[in-house]
Amino acid sequence: MAKQVTSIRLSKESIDKINALIVLEDPEANLKSNQNKSAVIIKAVDFYYAAKMDDAVGDEYLQRMATYINDAIKQNLNAIARSCNATRFITEVNKELIKILLLTYDLPQESDKALKLLKQPSIYEELISKQMLKALQEGSGDHEN
Repeated sequence: MAKQVTSIRLSKESIDKINALIVLEDPEANLKSNQNKSAVIIKAVDFYYAAKMDDAVGDEYLQRMATYINDAIKQNLNAIARSCNATRFITEVNKELIKILLLTYDLPQESDKALKLLKQPSIYEELISKQMLKALQEGSGDHEN
């Protein structure tokens, strides 16, 4: 394709951006060469034209991006669903284990008696608290040495 010579005025900021793009493409490039600047400007015009003027290219690009985003969302939603299912499964297993435990110890079946039993203080609560406090104190003493 034959090239035509044209002259345009650009701000220093725009010229700096063109130079930065030239260096990104080829770190050894000569920034004084108009050929390098022309190549960057041609690519920029082609890209801008494709993005703004060519509906087919724009639509295809948007469809590709939408597909990528939908895939990412589906993967995340699938992970969340698996996590929720695992949590629900664990909860159901715990319920069944508690039922078995309650039946094993022949605890009262009436709700008011069972509630009263659950509200009673356990003899183990105080022992567990003391044991944990002792372990914490011993653990903090190790860090001082």
